[in-house]
Amino acid sequence: MNPIHIITASAGSGKTYRLSSLLHDRIAAKTVRPEAVIATTFTKKAAAELQERVRQRLIARGLTGEANRLAAARMGTVNAICSGLVMDFAFEKGLFSETKVLDESAAKRELKRAMSSVMTASVSSRFADLKSRFEALEWVDAVESLINSARNNGLNSRMLEASKQKSVESLLELLGEPLGPDRDPESDLKTALKRFIRNVDTAIDPTKGTAGALQKARACLTQLEQGRPLNWADWLRLNRLGTGQKSAEHAEALNQVAALHDRHPKLRKDLRDAVTLVFDTAISTLNAYQEHKRVWGVMDFPDQEVLALELLKDPAVREQLKGSIDILLVDEFQDTSPIQLAIL
Repeated sequence: MNPIHIITASAGSGKTYRLSSLLHDRIAAKTVRPEAVIATTFTKKAAAELQERVRQRLIARGLTGEANRLAAARMGTVNAICSGLVMDFAFEKGLFSETKVLDESAAKRELKRAMSSVMTASVSSRFADLKSRFEALEWVDAVESLINSARNNGLNSRMLEASKQKSVESLLELLGEPLGPDRDPESDLKTALKRFIRNVDTAIDPTKGTAGALQKARACLTQLEQGRPLNWADWLRLNRLGTGQKSAEHAEALNQVAALHDRHPKLRKDLRDAVTLVFDTAISTLNAYQEHKRVWGVMDFPDQEVLALELLKDPAVREQLKGSIDILLVDEFQDTSPIQLAIL
């Protein structure tokens, strides 16, 4: 196995210059053929800059032939390298060499259309219901984030199904043991709120913090007495409710009852439902998106990475490539995704 060299330095300290020097020196020493170079960069501009720096230094040393041969090197973003690899072996993957590749903006647009196609009235209603209890639940962002993570890690629908159950289990493990059937958390909280409101005396404790705490407590009690459950953010706020020093003991008693929210059976159910719904929507969206691309005969950048990795796992493809690569350079390695790491 060839040695691996890692260059670690801060931004602007000359990492790209170091890479260009390394490549120039190897080519000049005849240990690397210019056309047998693979170099991945974060942007097209960086790839062009790297290639031009090396080319100019080779010309300055009179190595014009090597400088010209550098044009045949594979230099570009990881997506560009993968695209070239896939097109080189398009026949092996049953693809047309002119298969259209969606750019990033077009891919995002088509993915949103796929999500819209799977969003039934029932699914929308379920998300709205969960949103009423989880203020911070931005489900569109959650679904898109999950899809991006899945594709960056090379996960298909079957793998996502397995990940769904693991995600639910690991999340629920963070909570306390659920309260038994003999406990009624809402009833306990109503009692604690009434006691807090009754015991706090603003004549003795006229602080602004205490007045605000009383206002919040009264609003929550009214909501519970009307038969409307509090959302989980309100439970957390009551758990952290603060007052002036003279009312601190009364606030502490309320805090302790509100702290039981993480053992509330309904919280566990809501969390399970939220995670499951986000995963199910992501899986349905991915399936719809893949089918859309299949029908229209297009692919996107993550597709190229998946296909490239599949090709590189093929012994016949590896055998063909083995003699054509002398060196692999990776710029901005810290931005490499798991599937890109597998490709490299």
